[in-house]
Formats: sequence, structure tokens, C-alpha cells
Amino acid sequence: MTVTESNLPVTATEALDTTKVTQTNGDSVHREVVVVASPETLAAYQEVDLAPLAARVILYDLAGNPPDAIAIHDGYSLKVSSLAAPANGFEGYGEVIGANGNNIDVWSGPTAVQPEPVPAGFTPNVISTSANDDVSGAGVSEVTIHYLDTAGAEQVGTFTMNGQTQVNHPSITDCMFINEFFASELDGGLVAAGRIDVRNSTTVMNSIPVAGNWAMSTMRQVPAGKQLCVDFWHASSAVGAGGKQATVRLRSTSSRDGTASDAGLYLFKDTFILRDSTGAPRSFNPKLIVPALSTIKTSTWTSGAVDVAATWSGWLENI
Repeated sequence: MTVTESNLPVTATEALDTTKVTQTNGDSVHREVVVVASPETLAAYQEVDLAPLAARVILYDLAGNPPDAIAIHDGYSLKVSSLAAPANGFEGYGEVIGANGNNIDVWSGPTAVQPEPVPAGFTPNVISTSANDDVSGAGVSEVTIHYLDTAGAEQVGTFTMNGQTQVNHPSITDCMFINEFFASELDGGLVAAGRIDVRNSTTVMNSIPVAGNWAMSTMRQVPAGKQLCVDFWHASSAVGAGGKQATVRLRSTSSRDGTASDAGLYLFKDTFILRDSTGAPRSFNPKLIVPALSTIKTSTWTSGAVDVAATWSGWLENI
């Protein structure tokens, strides 16, 4: 997105895609530009024409509050690399209880490694380990998935639970990956009575843990037509005794500059080494870029049974 002086009169407001750029007060040395966030756009780029050679940029979120931003000034251009809009937030957070070994994903599922996206698509089904997760029990009666179809488009599906009996979705046949899985209706309780799985045939793709209502997974796939900008991550560990160590790594199927790697090849991005402790939150500057259809997750390597939690957050940008 480029805006030159010729199409930004002092009193005009230009609608560029879904970003509004308004030139306000300025002088022969500075021009002042106001960039207003929208649900669809998370970055704006203003290229200064011949003069002036400097600019002041003020960023406002949808509520009119100026958020933090990172601006890079190279003499003729000012690039705003962080313009967060709440509607486009994208994050993963999860936990793994009693992780013991190497390369264990931080998620609440029954296997050490969370399954990869299925490019050919599948029909998801749900099932609980408890009969009480149904329309008449004391647990969860309905669950919802936010998933990507085989084209990488974001979709939503719901299931009515039937306890320990498998429920196939009646119309979804092209589910590639499930980004979010959560309880959407309860019947008598506030959490799941058993572990609720969403599956591809019998392969568990994501899980809501017992006494939970949200799938605790850090793994996400970036939708088509988007890129993910990660600006924060954090991890913690806890053990009963013994000072066992957990190495927790943020990983994605891409390089740091946003070049996709082979499917399943998770390149390390950063590491916390923990001994029954919480790592200090870390920020990325410049932001970590994960391209469309790539996946991101956290995994742990431990020296014994350790409980590990991790989270990362960022936003999606249109590309």
C-alpha cells in the first residue's frame, strides 16, 4: 500500500483498501499522518514523495486509542510495521501435563505430537470419554470448531454431543486443520465431564481436557491470503520435586523471514530453558513472519515428568 503526497491533500481522507489515512497538521519539515485501524488491515505503508523528508505517524485503534507501533524511517519512507486491530488477533496457548521425553507438543491431546494438517480434507467427528457430555448429562452438550477448509479459508462447524458415541459432522467433508475447538453449550455443568476429542476417523486432531471447555493447543495454521505476524511468546514449567528441566521451543514451518519450509519441518524460532519456573515474556522485533498455510506451535524437551504451558500471540495481515 503506497500513498504519495499527490493523492493526500491536506484536508482529504483517502480510503485505501480498509485503512484510512488522513493528513492533518504539518509543516515544511514534518507531515503528520493518522492511520486508523480496521478489522481487515494490520499494517500501513506511507511512502513520502520528494518532500518533506520526515514524517510523524500517529496510530489509533478502533476505539480511538493510540497503540504502540514500530516505525522504520529510511529517509524517504516510513513503514509502520505494527498496527494491531483487535478483530485480527491470532494466538495459540496450551498446556501439557506430565511431559516426559523429547519433542512433545504443548497441547491437551492424547499423543506426544499433534497431527499435521490434512491437505486432502476429512470429515471431523467428536466423541467424549464420558457419557455425561451429551444433551441430558452434566457436561458439555455442544462443541464448535473453527477450521480451515482445503482451500485455506476460515470456516465454522458445530456438533451436538452424544457422550461416548461418535458424532460425525453432517456436512463438512473438506476440513484441513482445526485451529480452535471449544464448548459452545453446556448442560448442567460449566466444563466437560470427560476428554472431548475432535477426530479424523480415529486420529485425534484436537482435545478439550477433562474439566475444561477449550482445547489447550499452541498449534495453528495460517489461513490462505494471510500472513501471521508474531510479536510475543511465553512459557512456564512446574514439577513437584527434583528440579527437572524443560526446554520449550517456538517452532514454525517457515524461516524467520516468512519463507515456507517443507510440511512438517518445524524450524526453531526461540527457546526457554526452565526449571520449575516462568520464563520472562519475550517480544520479537522485527516481528516473526509465518506465511499462509504454514503452521506454528510450541514443543518441549524434558528431563523428567514436567507440566509445561506456553502461549504466543500476534495478528493476521492480508497479503
